[in-house]
Amino acid sequence: MILPKGGFIYLIAGTMYAGKTTELIRMLKRFKYADYNILLFTLDSRFHKKSQSHDGISIDSHYVEAEDRRRPESIYAIVKELNADVVGFDEIQFLSKDYVGLFKQLALEGKKVILAGLEQDFRCNPFETTMFSVLEAEYVKKLTAVCSCGNPAIRNYRKVDNNDVELEGAEDIYEAKCRECYERLVNEES
Repeated sequence: MILPKGGFIYLIAGTMYAGKTTELIRMLKRFKYADYNILLFTLDSRFHKKSQSHDGISIDSHYVEAEDRRRPESIYAIVKELNADVVGFDEIQFLSKDYVGLFKQLALEGKKVILAGLEQDFRCNPFETTMFSVLEAEYVKKLTAVCSCGNPAIRNYRKVDNNDVELEGAEDIYEAKCRECYERLVNEES
């Protein structure tokens, strides 16, 4: 895909294990290779100074502290200070929906804004920031994982008994499931 020269928003959305972070990192590395000044923000506390995909691909990043997840102006100041041309955000589902305004503002200023995030939580409730970002994005790429049955996975199944919406983890806590397998597992729990 050839992207425009000016500012835009590119959203990569989908389930866990679909390759969202891998795609985000791939795009950022291409811009870096083309000599753009890139900046990536991550919300995954397991990595802090880098963003890492489940398949081990990583890139340097800035960790967004909990208090800044509701304050887009603090992130805006970093973007301005570092004079970034391309700004990436990983795990946008955990940012407040106020960030959608920041994404729009950055694009209006000519920045290339690349976002990656889950569409829904483990209960199939949509994440507001991801859904509102769809409305502002020029480009939306939806990725699916593969369910253990072989079908496209569109759900995030939580294997542990914990109702917190924000629970970081990998294969030990989550599985990507197709619609049918997810419903079967949820009904078995009831």
